[in-house]
Amino acid sequence: MSFTLKSTVLAAALALAIPLASAQPADGMMGKHPMKAHKMGKVGKPGKMGKMGKPFYGIQLSEKQQDEIFNINHNAEPQFREKRKALRQLEEEMAQLKNSDKYSLATAKDLQSRISAQRAEMDLMRAETDFAIFNVLTPEQKVELRKAKEEWKKRAGPQKGAPMPAPQPAPGV
Repeated sequence: MSFTLKSTVLAAALALAIPLASAQPADGMMGKHPMKAHKMGKVGKPGKMGKMGKPFYGIQLSEKQQDEIFNINHNAEPQFREKRKALRQLEEEMAQLKNSDKYSLATAKDLQSRISAQRAEMDLMRAETDFAIFNVLTPEQKVELRKAKEEWKKRAGPQKGAPMPAPQPAPGV
């Protein structure tokens, strides 16, 4: 690479880097990954009830409701942790099986069946926990929560596994 080309590349890199370096992150975002900002309540999707009992979907909760929801999450967490550990172990076994000389379809099917069962158990536990939390809400808050979730779905766009809309022809075609 010639000296002139190196100088040009360096100048171009600096021209791009200076504006980016001077950009200020959003309030409270210093040193945080922008895709995780929604977890801090700064931007993005509203989170579910957090472990500290903060309101979710903009619904104001009483202190008693916050305490009840905290207790529901707190009591469920040890079971979730055990299920996650068991799932990770099964997934690790599957990864090892795929890269071993002792691979067999029967063993792989058995492991996949156990992985699916573990995920199903976790989904049911999550549903039970969500239902218990939902029942802490007043009837008015339940209506408000349903509306907020529907609004969020509209803004979020199609979800994983949802059918995609048919492509529209380009204007003038």
